[in-house]
Amino acid sequence: MGLAMSRNLARAGFPLWAWNRTREKADPLAREGARVVDSPAEAAQLATGAQIVMTMLSDADTVLEVMIGEGGFLRGPEQDGLIWVQMTTIGVPGTEHCAELAQRHGMTFVDAPVIGSRGPAVRGELIVLASGPDHAQSAVQPLFDAVGKETIWVGPAGAGSTLAEAVPGPGEGPLATLLIANATTVPNGSSGWSHSEYWS
Repeated sequence: MGLAMSRNLARAGFPLWAWNRTREKADPLAREGARVVDSPAEAAQLATGAQIVMTMLSDADTVLEVMIGEGGFLRGPEQDGLIWVQMTTIGVPGTEHCAELAQRHGMTFVDAPVIGSRGPAVRGELIVLASGPDHAQSAVQPLFDAVGKETIWVGPAGAGSTLAEAVPGPGEGPLATLLIANATTVPNGSSGWSHSEYWS
């Protein structure tokens, strides 16, 4: 899904530095105008002045390795005012670890797991369950518009992952409807969006 999402970002005109553990998997992005790098740290070095780093990987351990492991993004130059958009579905504990890491390094953290599979990712029709500080929304919303058909802002960072955990897998739509309707009204009594809007 990361490749499809990155391709849609590149096609939408965003300057993009891309990395994958298997470089050949990222090479097609070069044809879309992206710069493919050999490590996340190299991306940090080359993308001076970038506003956003986005992670879409396999699990929480991989996300943390990419950020702070050998050759990790945070091994590169520090960048002021960076927003970390974490889109991997890594659960609440993994998200809390990432949020703490972001805070230690002075980054704004936006938690934004997605609903959808490879097909919607290719078509740019994912549903983004975004959560994070209000001041970051205007900066990251254009990215979400490029990869998804709808963005649902659900509260402070971490609320997106809490909601994502309540959404069962494919084939369990009625239950998903019930859980989403409940999960988005529990924190503050008003989610800002209706059940009919989400599923229409």
